[in-house]
Amino acid sequence: MNDHDVDDDSERPRPAPPNPVVTAALLGANLVMLVRALHLLWQRDTVSETLAMSQPGFGELVVRGLLHGFLAVVAVGYLWFTVRVLRLSGIGRPVPSALVSLGASTVLVFSGRALLRSLVDSNAGWLTELLLLPPLAAFGHALVVGLVLRGNGSSDTPRPSSGTAVFGAGVLGGNLVLVTWSVWMYYWLAWLGIGMSAAQEPASLIVAFHCVLAALLVVQVWFLIRMIRLLRPVGFGAVLLTGLAVAFVLAVLAGVALWVLWGLWQVLLGYEALVPLLALLAAVSFGGMARLAHRRETAAEAPA
Repeated sequence: MNDHDVDDDSERPRPAPPNPVVTAALLGANLVMLVRALHLLWQRDTVSETLAMSQPGFGELVVRGLLHGFLAVVAVGYLWFTVRVLRLSGIGRPVPSALVSLGASTVLVFSGRALLRSLVDSNAGWLTELLLLPPLAAFGHALVVGLVLRGNGSSDTPRPSSGTAVFGAGVLGGNLVLVTWSVWMYYWLAWLGIGMSAAQEPASLIVAFHCVLAALLVVQVWFLIRMIRLLRPVGFGAVLLTGLAVAFVLAVLAGVALWVLWGLWQVLLGYEALVPLLALLAAVSFGGMARLAHRRETAAEAPA
């Protein structure tokens, strides 16, 4: 994770990036949401294994192995992405800053989670965690970056290289699918719990979990727009919109293909395979649009 592929000789200085402290806070908040999404995927795979009536076949073992590899790639990719974003935000030593930010946020999140579980009953505890843990991680990241800037100041902010823009956009596409899916799962599980509860839940609790999930989606949109703006300071809106459109088209085509597989061979994919597939399609679409935007920009700047 060296910095040489970010600031090569061909890159020119660019305008000052958005506030690095706010950017770091968004990285921390999104980290919690992404970890929850990966944990949900891992939980569903564990539950499927526990409920299996027989030993898993070769195909199930392959899918499980691919899932675990996917989880590892997403974790490493997000760490890489954090380092790149900090570098593009003007942090002179992004690798140590990212690692210290991760450590500080981990301590705050686990301490806050333990405190919440000792103070809040289980009915509202999960909702309180959804609301408070992302801000704790955001505070940890912002605190570290703020101290780094106070001690060392900001460095020059290079233009992102083509590779950084493409792979960074791919990380954002996959992250968008994973976080959105996790919010949907929490929504569905909340209504399932309300429906199975013997006592009627108060209306305030129902309103509260709608507000919390809506806030998570708003933060995700803010995170997506800000990071695309860092990766593509020129034309970031076009990259975002076309990436979303292409991802939607690819998802529809994947749905048709899965329907055909079900009709021909009764092959049905669970969440542990479907969600990574959609995340990979979104990563490809966002990365491809960033690549095309970079090519158009290079062609426009080339001398006639």
